[in-house]
Parts: sequence; structure tokens; C-alpha cells
Amino acid sequence: MKKKQRIIVIGAGMAGLAAASLLREYGHEVVVLEARDRFGGRIHTFEFGTAAVELGAGWIHGEEGNPVVELAEYVNQPVVPVPAPRLMLYDAAGTALSPQAIEHLEQDFSAFINDMFRVRTGMPPGRALSEARDAALAQVPADSLLRPAIDWLLFSEIELDLAADLEHISLDEWDEDECFPGQDAVLPNGFQAVLRLLADELDIHYRQVVREIVYSAAVVRILTQEKVYECDRVVITVPLGVLQAGHVQFIPALPEEKSAALHRLGMGQFEKLFLRFTDVCWPDDADLFGNLATPRERPFEVFNLSHATGQPVLMILTCGRGARRWHSMETEAAVHEVLLDLRAMWGPALPDPEDFLMTRWGKDPFALGAYSFVPPAARLYDHARLASPVQKRLFFAGEATDRRYPATVHGAMLSGIRAAREAASL
Repeated sequence: MKKKQRIIVIGAGMAGLAAASLLREYGHEVVVLEARDRFGGRIHTFEFGTAAVELGAGWIHGEEGNPVVELAEYVNQPVVPVPAPRLMLYDAAGTALSPQAIEHLEQDFSAFINDMFRVRTGMPPGRALSEARDAALAQVPADSLLRPAIDWLLFSEIELDLAADLEHISLDEWDEDECFPGQDAVLPNGFQAVLRLLADELDIHYRQVVREIVYSAAVVRILTQEKVYECDRVVITVPLGVLQAGHVQFIPALPEEKSAALHRLGMGQFEKLFLRFTDVCWPDDADLFGNLATPRERPFEVFNLSHATGQPVLMILTCGRGARRWHSMETEAAVHEVLLDLRAMWGPALPDPEDFLMTRWGKDPFALGAYSFVPPAARLYDHARLASPVQKRLFFAGEATDRRYPATVHGAMLSGIRAAREAASL
């Protein structure tokens, strides 16, 4: 058996908890440093009234063979597959499109995506996804309903998925990551219930904000706002946005190749707004709503959570430019703006909500965004460059370090397992 090491894991999100749990299982002395007063990181199950909602990660993407599903089953937490949502779209007059019209628009949208793929083959590398969109859109009549439908569906199916505007997403790399087969799924009791089993077995030091990591061939020293920790090795699961902002100083500086990859990758912006009403006052036979007349600078989609929670709750999602807009607004002003758009769909009689809750991951100093994506100047392999160890002392995990499954909970989990194995094998 290898010599027992003192290993510190920075961050008690999924990657950090997975890494620390495995290292503890290997017999090492493990301490977890967490800046917040809770575990979970960008996973945060929250009681909104009597409804449990996910402020951060909310879905398991692909249930077949997914390690998050296996973990949930191991801790006896139910996993519920989610069928494709029933979609309602509204035009500029506030009229709901028929199911047949929506089906035709979705078929035309699939053809449009194929056109974008064809356009891509003739473009040089390093271009943005918006360039292929613009080239393909030139073939769509300006007065066609398909135009606003394409804008909304691109937002719903690509921009929200990557937490970024098409103008900032790599045309070459946007669809090159991998996924598990099967339906998406949710955890009725919340992600937090699954993580709790891992967290309860670990030595987690909360409210420890890491400022500096000093490393040499002999030792690693980690400076927080109030303590100095020493260890043999460290697993760093700090979010990409925090590393990019330079909130953690490395002495000596990280290798140039790693630092360059760190700054080439993008940190996506994705926010949620929850509205709770006294009663369900919207079409309850649909799960997902979109307003095709909403201005492009403030896109959103609406999830009906009444079926999942048993409460009259809506969840509004936005990203990229929409998230940045919310960041610049008071929460009450953003709620007012969203209600105007909802009333354009459902009529002026829609009441004000009795309560609301907005996430601000982009302004959270311990996140500075939602999850990573690949901009035009980056490559998917930059995730792997970010993951590479430094001097057999520093090991890196987190969704942004996973080449195959970035921007997912299972990617974060697998990255933590990978980093733990690297740290334990030396």
C-alpha cells in the first residue's frame, strides 16, 4: 500500500465530494475546504415555500449508465425519468399555436439545423455558431413565422444548453462532447439529498475562502482568509469563473499552457427565476412555454413546475445576454418585466406572484457563472489541458476539467474520481 498522504480538496461541490470520498476510501488523510457555509457548490436544493426547487443543477442528463444515477440508487434516493416536455408557443398576438403548427415548426427547425451543419463545412476554423445561423437564416423569408421560431428554438435547445449566446460559442466544437443514452431524469428529493451522504462522512471546513496556493517539490501551503493549511497534495475543484478572475493565486504561477487553456474556455451565464402563485393560473396541460414575440435581448422559457412539485410554481430560465440583463437589474424589476411577457401569453388577469426567488450565479463570488462552454478561440481539448496535474502536487477537477462531459453533474463527479485516482497513484 502506498504511504498515507495528507490531501486537501478545495471545494465541496460534486467534484470535490467525489474526490474526497474516494481518497478517504483509499486511506488518505483528507480535509475539504469550502468557501460557503454549505456543501453542494453549484448544486443547491432549496425549499421555496413547500416546494423543493433546484437553484443550480436540476437534471441528470441521460440516465443509462450515468454515475449520478448509480450514486442515487446506492443511497436509496428515487430517480424519475422525465419525458419530453409538452410545449406551448405563443405568437406576437398572444395566440397559442396549435400542436400541429408547433410540430411543423420543429420539423422545419431540424431542417434548419441541418442547413447550419452544411454551412459549417465550408467555413474556416475559429468561427462562432452565430455565423452559421446567419448564413442559413438568409434562406428563410423575413416575414415567416419560422424566423422567430428559429430564434426561440436556438435559444431553448442550444444557448440554454451551453449557457451562452451563439455569438460566443464555437462553431467547430459546440456539439462535440459526449452524453449518456436514455432519458433525462430528476431527483424528487433533490440533488442535495444524494450529496449529503458523501458530505456527512467527510471533514469539511466551511467558510474557508482560499486566497493562495503555494507549492513546491516538498509541500503545498494553502492560505485562506484566516488559516494556513499544509498538505502533500491538493485537489482543486474551484469553478472556472473563479480561477479566471484570479481570486486564487498560484505561487509559482500555473504553467503557460494550462493558464492559456483556462482563459480560452468560457464560463456560461445561466439564471433561474421562480414564481409562486396562490393557484395555477396558466394552461396546466403543458410543461414548457415560449413567447415568440419576446425581444431577442431578453430571451426566456417557462417551465410549469406544478406537476413536479404539487405547488403553483413557475420556473423561468434565461442565459447569456438574458442572464447579464438580469444581473444589471433589481430582482423586482426583472420580475415585473417577466410578468409583462407572461401576461402577453396568458392575459392581463394573471395575478402577481405571492413570492419570487431569483438566482444570481453570475454575481456569486464563489461561482461567477453557471458552467463552462467552448468559445470560438478554444477547443474541446482545453478541458483536458485544464485537468492536467502540476508537479505531482496540484490536481484539478470540476465540470470544466472533463473533456467528455463538461457542464454536467456527472462530468463533475467523474472528474473528481479521476483527480482522486491521479493524486493517489503517485
